[in-house]
Amino acid sequence: MSESITALLVPVDGSEGSARGARYASELAELAGATVTLLHIIPAAEDPDAVADLLRAQRGPFAVACDAMGRELGEVDHRIAYGEAASAIMRTAREVGADLIVLGSRGLTPEEDAWTRSLSRRLLSQATCPVLVIPN
Repeated sequence: MSESITALLVPVDGSEGSARGARYASELAELAGATVTLLHIIPAAEDPDAVADLLRAQRGPFAVACDAMGRELGEVDHRIAYGEAASAIMRTAREVGADLIVLGSRGLTPEEDAWTRSLSRRLLSQATCPVLVIPN
């Protein structure tokens, strides 16, 4: 394990919770001199045409949101991944050499809280780097 943090991965979904996680990661990155990668995940779909349509539909809004977040956070990298959330996050963490995954909790509804807890548990049990969950 590295003693210093050089790369942070932040899954974002447009929620206030993920924005809070991104802001926290940005502040931490500034202190550590690390890079920040924002990751938007497109859920797996059985129909390949549906995936292509989703990618096209979400690329524009994601780029706009990342540009706005980039102005607020400073320099960040943007990635889009496809598939099941935990697998996509871990795969991207390896690709970018993440030392830390920063995950904002959503906290809007009981279902979203349950989803965040489930994702957090999967990441904590399978990730090869530390995972930090930012509470509401």
